[in-house]
Amino acid sequence: MGSATWICPYGPPDYYMKTLQLIGLFSLPINFLCFYFVWFYTPKESKFRYCLAYFQFIAFLVEVDMSLVCPGFYLFPLMGGYNLAETNRLFSGHQTVVFGYFKFSFELPSLLLCFIYRHNAAANFNPKFKIRRSIQYLVIATCHTFPFVTAICLLKSELSHVQQVRILEKNWPNCLHILDHRGFVMYDPFDNPWTTAVGLSAMVYISVFTLFGAYVGFHTVYILQKVKPHLSPQTYAGHKNAMINLVMQCVVPIVCVITPFNLIFLVVYYDLWQYQQSATNLFFLMSAQSMATSLVIILSNRRFKRLILEKLLIIPYKIAETFTPPSLHVYQSSTRVAPS
Repeated sequence: MGSATWICPYGPPDYYMKTLQLIGLFSLPINFLCFYFVWFYTPKESKFRYCLAYFQFIAFLVEVDMSLVCPGFYLFPLMGGYNLAETNRLFSGHQTVVFGYFKFSFELPSLLLCFIYRHNAAANFNPKFKIRRSIQYLVIATCHTFPFVTAICLLKSELSHVQQVRILEKNWPNCLHILDHRGFVMYDPFDNPWTTAVGLSAMVYISVFTLFGAYVGFHTVYILQKVKPHLSPQTYAGHKNAMINLVMQCVVPIVCVITPFNLIFLVVYYDLWQYQQSATNLFFLMSAQSMATSLVIILSNRRFKRLILEKLLIIPYKIAETFTPPSLHVYQSSTRVAPS
């Protein structure tokens, strides 16, 4: 059976919106805790906290947008969907998609900036390994054009209402009812080539700067191995742990974003309409990216883990102290142990 016989769901399942909101509510305290630790318990002389805060802030904005502000319900293999929140009264579906994609695209330059910083921190022990400043600034500036270039392409990929009706009548005749949803938006690379431009430009940017980031990462490890004999065990361990932490942060977008996107692409490309619900549910994983990143940052840092354990021990003590009768406090304070 082809997708021409597919009847689009009239609305999301009952669990869909509840799950997104639950992810957002769980994510908020974890993200704030991570921000607090990064900003106040990372060494002040280190500027690495700015990189971490930059990346975490972008991931947090994307997650809040996907789970609370503009949660979307998507209808793959049809490249379309609609905003489920009340914000659909303020913004069109196309505006929501463009702005959400624009924010999300800043994750690439923010991560690259962290790798460059770790490289410079290691290269300070032996200046001959440093990458020229002009090259670094050029790479950082060029990478920061990624959100603007791809967002402009996406902005130009909008389809008119007439085009949307024609596409649905031709390919998904049983889905015309979704046009009644406020904030509905869809894209088609055949009717508007700018949609293809979005994918191609994103592929080029991500490929080039991922390779550069991988080179910087491996070169940083190489530098640390070379200068290891001249470093104290504590200094070497600090740089090594920071690199491990950064690599683990890269794993989160791969698992939570890139892998779901590739699976969704397969559903769209092969017209696997039977897997529409499964493909849409992958956005649960994508919306949890910031929470997962925060947990990685906290759990891979010994200082942060120690702080959490200390707080967990202090809270029960404070509660017990609150409910202890005043007479018992007086008795305890007056009690002394006699010398043996």
